[in-house]
Amino acid sequence: MILCLLIFGCFQTLAAASSAPGREQPNILYIFTDDQSTRSVSCYKEARPWVATPHIDKLADSGLKFTTCYTGAWCQPSRASALSGLLQHGVKTLKITNYPMATYDPEELRFFPSVLRKKGYETA
Repeated sequence: MILCLLIFGCFQTLAAASSAPGREQPNILYIFTDDQSTRSVSCYKEARPWVATPHIDKLADSGLKFTTCYTGAWCQPSRASALSGLLQHGVKTLKITNYPMATYDPEELRFFPSVLRKKGYETA
């Protein structure tokens, strides 16, 4: 749900930025990590006392930071969920063919980086 709101918010921001003449598009930095919690990033109050992430903390101070987020236990389906905004059972066309390789139908499963590229963003 939160991821869907983030992606929807990005699309709304992109639409507004592209329709306003002479207005720059906002920068978007999307950090996705496996096996991480609020205890491993110092911008969260639950962080372990020995954790220090000053650069991420600075980004969090001026941007968006999630406090509740859930995803699946397997890496490939959780990445597909994060990139598409769909729950794992909604990701129908992703097929793990020769692990770690996978195939999918980009018409059926749209990842938000492809939408960002169409709006002129450079994505990794």
